[in-house]
Amino acid sequence: MPAWPEASAFLALLAMVLIALLLGFAGGVLFAERRCRRQVARAAAQASELADDRLHESTERLRREHAEESGRLESAALNAMDRLLAAHRGREAELEAVLLELREYRARTEIALEAASRRAETLQRTIAERDERLALANRRLHERQGEQ
Repeated sequence: MPAWPEASAFLALLAMVLIALLLGFAGGVLFAERRCRRQVARAAAQASELADDRLHESTERLRREHAEESGRLESAALNAMDRLLAAHRGREAELEAVLLELREYRARTEIALEAASRRAETLQRTIAERDERLALANRRLHERQGEQ
């Protein structure tokens, strides 16, 4: 029996050592878990920050590209509008020249019509005068023939 108390003391000591090891291991696991959680949280924060930075950079790049494209489109639209206005002004100038020619032609035509009208009046007077002279000559002729 004397071996039993030593064995039970040894077993109790062994049990305490095992319990201490288990507690130490459990504490280490808990410490490692906390450290892992902190690292995961830190990595998640860094990933979130990196994603935010990339999103910001992408947004800024897209804004710049959009502004550049808008500028190119606006410039192209303004150039096209300038070309259309120049073409319109050219056509307008051509139409003004044609209108001026038509006005000049109208003025010449009116002058020619007035001259033709005056000649017609002159011819009508001349014809009327000749008709009167002819009628007078015919009357005299008839009078002479009547006298004879």
